[in-house]
Amino acid sequence: MERRGTSDRRAARRFVRTRRGLDPRCGAARASLRLDRTARAGLCMTEELDRLAAIMRRFADNELQGSSPLYERLARAAAADPTLLEPLLAAPKSQQRATLYFAAIHSLVLRGQGEDLAAFFPDIAESPSRDDPVPPLRTFLKERRDDLEALYATHNTQTNEVGRCGFLLPMFGLVAARARRPLAMIEAGASAGLNLLFDRYGYEYGAGRFIGDPRAPVLMAPELLGDAVPPIPDEMPAVASRIGIDLQPVDVGDVDAIAWLRACIWPEHGARLELFERAVEVARGDPPEIVRGEILETLPPHISAVPEGTPVCVFNTATLAYMNGDERARFGALMAEAGRGRDVYWVAGEGPHILAGLFPEAGITGPDNGYALVVANAGREAAWVGEAAYHGRWLRWRP
Repeated sequence: MERRGTSDRRAARRFVRTRRGLDPRCGAARASLRLDRTARAGLCMTEELDRLAAIMRRFADNELQGSSPLYERLARAAAADPTLLEPLLAAPKSQQRATLYFAAIHSLVLRGQGEDLAAFFPDIAESPSRDDPVPPLRTFLKERRDDLEALYATHNTQTNEVGRCGFLLPMFGLVAARARRPLAMIEAGASAGLNLLFDRYGYEYGAGRFIGDPRAPVLMAPELLGDAVPPIPDEMPAVASRIGIDLQPVDVGDVDAIAWLRACIWPEHGARLELFERAVEVARGDPPEIVRGEILETLPPHISAVPEGTPVCVFNTATLAYMNGDERARFGALMAEAGRGRDVYWVAGEGPHILAGLFPEAGITGPDNGYALVVANAGREAAWVGEAAYHGRWLRWRP
């Protein structure tokens, strides 16, 4: 009969071998573990794709509907079959956005890749196909997966939407009226800096309400909604200096960089494209200075560099959406700190939920389909002054 001590030692050795994966009886267990890992990886992939599908569904509902029929159709197809979104997983998680998904596809199609899919793009085909675009999309994603993943891994969406100047100008006018001196303009998230050149464009707000050079090649004419009239300044706000900050500045002389910005414009938006192309030509004549850097680190020293006595106007549109909650809070805190002891104004056009968190005193509740507009005297007071379409197509001023 085997003694108890011997039995225990054998059991102990067997336990150690099992922990090390050496027990021959554990082959099935190791195979099972490998299967478990594969299953877990598959589960993680499924969860990530489901997350992207939800993003795509919201994008279709909130932004594409009524604005881009092609992208809406493709977005809803991707939301229903998330495997269509697999290439987007190559992007950093913070950049896994519907806008980037379509910009990369558009970029390759504009380069002549994916002829079958190109037949559905109104900015490429004279008579866009009325067939179902989803099968060509599937083929395109399979054939161009490596190219797409390379774009997703290295690019972000920098639309540099010139049409937003249509809602920025009334806010700049409010700041200029308060400051009564030329403004040092600083754009946070400037891309190519086209919005920094707002004073070189023309603006029309209803019949007979024009400001700027009537011969300007770039004309903004947002549709005015509601009864309140935007406070259009009598003359263009004077600019003392202008500079932009961006993590990836765009040189207007760089053909490839401009081609990427062009790909970020939705295929049905011919007016947006025309404004963009004209604004690029204006900028090439005298490009604004854009510095490379993280906004939270780079903005404070550039505010401090403005001479005392010169009011500062920091502005941003669709920039805070790319920050997390902590980063937005830091941005708000640094603006409040910058406004202590000098005139620093803050003009923002961002999602209402973002600005409501930064300016709870402003009572921001909308809109559901655009940006809330805020003018703040940094660190002291803030006013919710209006609402605007994401790309500046319409403007609703608040009474």
